Amino acid sequence: MDIPDIVSFSSSRYNISHSAARFKKKYKKYKKKLDNHIFLSIIITILTISIISNILREGTMATRKSSKKYKTSDICNRFDISRATLFRWESEGLLTGVGRDWRGWRIYSESNVKAIEKIMKGKNAG
Repeated sequence: MDIPDIVSFSSSRYNISHSAARFKKKYKKYKKKLDNHIFLSIIITILTISIISNILREGTMATRKSSKKYKTSDICNRFDISRATLFRWESEGLLTGVGRDWRGWRIYSESNVKAIEKIMKGKNAG
């Protein structure tokens, strides 16, 4: 019986070839004792555990990526306000939790957009 190609599955996101290689070495030693069904169930278990652990490790990143992010120009165009006004609201504490990207530029989230909408409604009301 040859070891299936699925054992050497490897990608940038789920790199499990190391676990599979260790299993291949042990398998060669005990291959006479294992039948096909047990071998395949072991391979599937190794793959499943590796993939689930990688997904759990990356789970928080996936959550963060799912929310929309806006640049300063997007916000200014959407609400017809100047950059100076937007930055002033942030410095006065009206707008909190503004994120930064790797360059230090402001990145606005959905919660920031909702806060800006409230500020705009308050500004228009009174």
